[in-house]
Amino acid sequence: MTKNNKLRAIVDSREAVSSPSIVEELKKFEIDILIDKLEFGDYYIPPFLVERKSISNFLQSIRSGQLWKQVDGMKRTENVITAILIEGSLAWVQKFRDFSISSVIGVLNSLRFEWKSELFYSPNKFWTTILLFRLAKTFQSEKEIKIHPIRTVRKDLSLPEIQRGVLEGIPLIGPSHTISLLKNGKTIRNLANMRVDELMQIKGIGENRAKKIYRVFNEVFLTPS
Repeated sequence: MTKNNKLRAIVDSREAVSSPSIVEELKKFEIDILIDKLEFGDYYIPPFLVERKSISNFLQSIRSGQLWKQVDGMKRTENVITAILIEGSLAWVQKFRDFSISSVIGVLNSLRFEWKSELFYSPNKFWTTILLFRLAKTFQSEKEIKIHPIRTVRKDLSLPEIQRGVLEGIPLIGPSHTISLLKNGKTIRNLANMRVDELMQIKGIGENRAKKIYRVFNEVFLTPS
């Protein structure tokens, strides 16, 4: 790398607040860091757009369905290579009763082969810093890198996607619950007209979830005084 070719990266402002140690360590490698709000991803290290997830956050995002929304947004970002960086040991999966090793491996395969996203693994934040630095050094060392604003192409949502979005906005309701609700209720209107006991008859919808759904569709909105 010549003296004129400075390594560059954009760090999402929220990531910079939650993990300042990574930002400070990257600066020690003389990477020119710009803190800005990224619509998707945590680090833009041209050409990579990287989403960093601790193992617990990774599992949580699978459960909530947030992982697929994030990957979809990253894939719609122009002129980048999308990457998921998993920080921590996958052995933690064995500690969570709601996850099987097979299902997590299925998610990893989907990310790599269906979504065409790179997968990186790191045991801790220190290793993460080294990994991000090596990405920058490997892909930026031969040419002058100019950071340009990255643009995400807006997606026209289909009617089923909009319907799922309405239901997934309700606390405790994830993608699997949404599919079950729409399969049984057919329409949002039908679900909104169901009583709590009727909602509880739907697979995966216990009393707490049924009450949440009922309240969202039936309680009067009170404007703040």
